[in-house]
Amino acid sequence: MESVLATQKIRQETWAKNGLKYIRKVQNGKVVYFIANQNQLFSEGWITLATPAKKVYMYQPLTDKTIELPVRTKQGKTQVYLSLLSGESCFLKLDATSNVGKVLNLSNAQTFPLKGNWKLTFVEGKPYLPASKTVSDLGSWTSLSDSASYFSGTARYSLTFDVPAGIEKASKIVLDLGDVREVADVTLNGQKIGTAWSLPFRLELPAGSLKDHQNTLEIEVTNLSANYMRLRDTQQPDWKKFQEINMVDIQYKPFNASKWQAMPSGLLGEVTMEYWTKK
Repeated sequence: MESVLATQKIRQETWAKNGLKYIRKVQNGKVVYFIANQNQLFSEGWITLATPAKKVYMYQPLTDKTIELPVRTKQGKTQVYLSLLSGESCFLKLDATSNVGKVLNLSNAQTFPLKGNWKLTFVEGKPYLPASKTVSDLGSWTSLSDSASYFSGTARYSLTFDVPAGIEKASKIVLDLGDVREVADVTLNGQKIGTAWSLPFRLELPAGSLKDHQNTLEIEVTNLSANYMRLRDTQQPDWKKFQEINMVDIQYKPFNASKWQAMPSGLLGEVTMEYWTKK
């Protein structure tokens, strides 16, 4: 079928072959793509475009930033080098009229794991605040105690750390929070970095935000209300009565969360920094 389509000069997009979802539109005479990586088949690589282009710009809604991507021509077709981790999405805008400009070319990333004793403090939530803990290995806070397994709210992870030599010369530094359940607000040395609320839970650090020694990282994580509902339903409160219909589950049986397993909460794994330097 592909060879037949080619004889009819039908242009083929290759996003699906790379495991990516896409929508292609034309805006003000220029081709615009919406790209979503909803699996773990792709992380980065060269993508062949059906439409020729001299420049390709990537807009990331989460950061409100636009960057120019590397572009090349292979076998008469335009290719763009895209880095898009699982869970990320972006917009691409093609420009067919401009001359190819200078594109920031970065070397392979270096990874720096944040090790040490994390202070875990429960700051707000229900039914009450569990006792603070110091942990060296990050995992679900539900495993710390029975009270923590029922807690729904916000807990703060705090860590003091030094950075490796040379990181201050990096062109780009990204904080990778790993597996977060469910939302994380990040502050570094008193400066608000941002909120990570979706995969892949990564935030780019502003230039100059790191010190050589004694950096203070605070990550406030908020989980879902399900764990508190487990406790609430053991108390059999009179809260699930409505005028039209009572609370039911997906099988239209009375809703009861008391037998649910505790849902993982907090930072579930290693937190790292990745940094790049110019080639």
